[in-house]
Amino acid sequence: MCTKSEYRAKMKELRKNASLPSPCERFFEADWTEKHTFFVYRSIASEADTSALIARLKGMGKTVLTPKVENGELFAVLDEGEERKGAFGIPERIAPPYEGGIDVVLLPLLAVDKRGVRLGYGGGYYDRFLKNCSAERIGYCYSFQVVEELPFEAHDERVHRVCTEEGWIPIKG
Repeated sequence: MCTKSEYRAKMKELRKNASLPSPCERFFEADWTEKHTFFVYRSIASEADTSALIARLKGMGKTVLTPKVENGELFAVLDEGEERKGAFGIPERIAPPYEGGIDVVLLPLLAVDKRGVRLGYGGGYYDRFLKNCSAERIGYCYSFQVVEELPFEAHDERVHRVCTEEGWIPIKG
């Protein structure tokens, strides 16, 4: 099995050359009637695009939150109002941390395995955020980013389901 660093390098290269449709249409094949608050990453570079998904959720009257990093911690903020370039050059809303409950979290990733082990960028921001979050966790990515098995460490937080351009992938306990 590759190390996390090796997987990161490999997946960044594969994703850079990918030309696939967004998983957005597949995402809306699921029933979101009972879910109201969605924390969605703001995609950059070659990540699976979330802009249409965010717009569609808002059009459905859902509350959309996006990430903001402050003092080394990740917070969810309402995706409304002014924005600025935040940590890592990712646009962030200028807003205080969201205080309410979150129903669904869409996670950025470089790879995910069929057990729900997510390989992020290595900063641990989402792992720390998810420690105290009971929301449904969804890996949102391209199908080639789903692998058989990734290295797992005790602090790693798993996803519950994965949405790709090819459809939904259930996680095997």
